[in-house]
Amino acid sequence: MLTRDLLRFRNLSGYAKPMFLEETDRKILDLAAELLETWRIGVEGYRKETESAINALSARWTDIKLPKGLSKVITDSCKFSGDDSAAFPEERAKLFLASAELLKSNEFFSPENFRQIVFQRAGSIFRETPIYADLPDYEMIASVPEWTPQELITRYNCVLAQSLLLYSSSLEITAEEPDPAKLRRFFKQLRFLRLLATVSMDQDRQGNAKRIKVYIDGPAAILENGTKYGLQLASFFPAILQLQSWKMSSVIKPGTHDLKFVLDSKSNLRGHFGNLSAYIPEEIKMFVNHFRQTSDHWKIVPDAPPFLNLGGQMFLFPDLTFSDGEKMIHLELFHKWHEGQLKDRLDFLEKNPDYPMLIGIDRSLFPKKEGGDSVIKENPLYGSKIFLFSGYPGVERVLKLLNQTAEPEELF
Repeated sequence: MLTRDLLRFRNLSGYAKPMFLEETDRKILDLAAELLETWRIGVEGYRKETESAINALSARWTDIKLPKGLSKVITDSCKFSGDDSAAFPEERAKLFLASAELLKSNEFFSPENFRQIVFQRAGSIFRETPIYADLPDYEMIASVPEWTPQELITRYNCVLAQSLLLYSSSLEITAEEPDPAKLRRFFKQLRFLRLLATVSMDQDRQGNAKRIKVYIDGPAAILENGTKYGLQLASFFPAILQLQSWKMSSVIKPGTHDLKFVLDSKSNLRGHFGNLSAYIPEEIKMFVNHFRQTSDHWKIVPDAPPFLNLGGQMFLFPDLTFSDGEKMIHLELFHKWHEGQLKDRLDFLEKNPDYPMLIGIDRSLFPKKEGGDSVIKENPLYGSKIFLFSGYPGVERVLKLLNQTAEPEELF
């Protein structure tokens, strides 16, 4: 992502207008090519040396944010090799202390002898390793992305939009997509980025979604997790670009004032992140692996519907769906940033206790100073349809609840 000081946009009557780059602009293409070549020349060298060269190159531009922003996109995709195998700060302290004591002796030493004596007294690891090898400046550049100048510009435009979304307070998407497979990927990404949303849709005669409207609450509703949630909103943006026809609107605050931020499919932005459905949070991977090793009776359904219609324009986005060959039961997990949606889901489950779903709630959602999770433990469905977890849902607890859940109703 671009840092705040690298954002290039204009404030036009309260609207944030990103300064996207033209992929056919010869001057910009030449700059992109020069930046890529500078990074590639630096492979197997120190990071700080290449960054110094980039700074000198950037100084030739009036709008210094442009070359630095393009370079930041490259940097984020480079691979670096640092050395964090030793306690460098402690070893440096020993080295500097030995050096200071030797200087106090007022004895004369040649530079080489001075170095040898200091290393001998400090027992230093730095005979073969640079003193600051653990710091970013001294990381070695292992590899640089094999992009063309056009590909770098494409990525920059997408990253610029994403970086503005880091400061969003909400996100509203309206889209038309006739391909059900693309919609499944869209909602799967929404689910795996833990972005619970309010969804409405128009359907055709066959019941397929024709026009969808998705509203996602942003960090304004969860100030404690604003930065992290803003990053999740930004990470979701490439999923929007996969849709055929879309419009996105948001409110961002990259400075002191709120600005409206609107984009649509006519913006000609293109995604570049491959198979978006491949992203799965680490705790879900851990749960899936443990569950498959533990359960023979219940199986995780890999191709389950990405969303279920609960009626009244309410939709369920299960994190996982389980089947024993007859019954199909859905699991939805709620984390700290899902507090607003949790109440609606609990109200639904109270009115529909036989619906084939389980709700897992992260204890971090309930601060101890406010009474903790007692309000959930007092729910009559706690222990049968509702359970608590800390960071990672327990497989044994989920299996116990699956085995006592009622027969499912017809699914959407």
